[in-house]
Amino acid sequence: MNRAYARYNFILGAIFFLMLLTGALVDFQSEFVVGNYMMLFFLLISSMIALMYGRIYGMLFSMVILLVYSAVVFYQGMLGIDTIIPLNYIWVISYPGLGFLCSILGEEIQDNIRSFNQCNDVKEALVTKDELTGLGNAKEFYQNLKVEMSLGRRHGRVITIALVEVQYLDELIAIYGRTSYSRIFDLISAVLVKCTRTEDTLYRISEKTFAVIMPHTPQDGADIVKERVKGELGEINTFTDNRFEEMHIEVRVGVASLDDSIKSEFEFKKKAEKEVEYDV
Repeated sequence: MNRAYARYNFILGAIFFLMLLTGALVDFQSEFVVGNYMMLFFLLISSMIALMYGRIYGMLFSMVILLVYSAVVFYQGMLGIDTIIPLNYIWVISYPGLGFLCSILGEEIQDNIRSFNQCNDVKEALVTKDELTGLGNAKEFYQNLKVEMSLGRRHGRVITIALVEVQYLDELIAIYGRTSYSRIFDLISAVLVKCTRTEDTLYRISEKTFAVIMPHTPQDGADIVKERVKGELGEINTFTDNRFEEMHIEVRVGVASLDDSIKSEFEFKKKAEKEVEYDV
């Protein structure tokens, strides 16, 4: 919708430019031609103002132009320089008429844009999956982590999370190409699925960070998963450009278990992020 709105602005700008270009071809030695060209030019501006800024501004601009135009026509008629012709009445009718129609069109476009943005907001609020990998996104991660923390404290369960941060992502893209961007994350997702249990839940919470929630998993068990993930990602055989190639994906993994010092899901994640920094 925003692209469509930009397109119609571009079209209006192109029309405005063509009017200026046409002005270079007008025979300005004729007062009749000059006067009507200027009225057409200001009619376009009036319509654009009504379309983009609303009915009130469009009508005010039209009233100013018509007031000046009427004064000039009346003055010329009084002096006998010119007479009133049907084209004068057409201009008087065209300004408010076209301005009114353009203002209605502009309001409809604005309403459609607002509706589209509201739908996008609702969609963002409902979407819980990462589009690239199909794993849970950050929203679902925090929701599920909060639930698991509550269950863990209520039933005395051990809850451990792991954050997997991809290193040198820009370098990987430079080596394997921008087209391999999604392929890299697909491979990481596949390794995480392979190295974790069915009851563990996987998420992609930022561009280069994955998260794993591991219920009933102590710290030493999570450390085993950590080493397994790092080992698997260090030696991946993938098929690229019609040939098999070994891809080395370096990651840092931080593991943290729930304890009494952690008060919220955000503190839990922060603790795991500190462990990522210490991982070498």
